[in-house]
Amino acid sequence: MAVLGKGKKLRLVPMPEALSHRFGDYCSWHNIAETQRLFPITRFRALQIVKECAARANIGRRVYTHLLRHGGALKSLEKTGNLKALQICLGHNDVKVTLRYLSTLQMVQALEIESKVTFDE
Repeated sequence: MAVLGKGKKLRLVPMPEALSHRFGDYCSWHNIAETQRLFPITRFRALQIVKECAARANIGRRVYTHLLRHGGALKSLEKTGNLKALQICLGHNDVKVTLRYLSTLQMVQALEIESKVTFDE
């Protein structure tokens, strides 16, 4: 599914084909044009929802909607390893920006491995 993102840039949103068809059916049924918002909330309201959920979950650090984008990108890269596909999905013009996710993923994996190391005395 394609949506307009920051800077009016076209963004690709990966989703299962069946879900894409259901969104298409929903839009047709409710006369929602491709350029209209599917969900009538603002960026500010989305941020409020994320912060409310973080408070209910007792997350003690700063949360913001862009964390969802980062988390999804890291999970996608972890599952597929396809940096070029991720670059296209995120709408990055320069692969150097997307490479930051690879660096972050490698650090996270290294920390996970390190946490499992035990030293016998």
